[in-house]
Amino acid sequence: MNGGGVQLISGQYVCPSNLGASPQVEVQLCGIPVDCAKQKSKTVSRNAVNPVWNDQFMFQVTQLSLSLSLSHSANYPRRRGRR
Repeated sequence: MNGGGVQLISGQYVCPSNLGASPQVEVQLCGIPVDCAKQKSKTVSRNAVNPVWNDQFMFQVTQLSLSLSLSHSANYPRRRGRR
């Protein structure tokens, strides 16, 4: 079994339509069923312009040649009435 890692440093204009959103990134590893896994970053509070995560994700992989890493961001809108 091999290990692999993904380092998430930062982003720019993650959600240009809502610059006050709180972005979070999900990193997913796809492959044979035993290798499939996903992890989420911390949420960066109200900064969709230049969010900084500095997160590292470690995955255990049995068949590296059959694996694919995917990532996407989710944006949480700023709630009214909260500062």
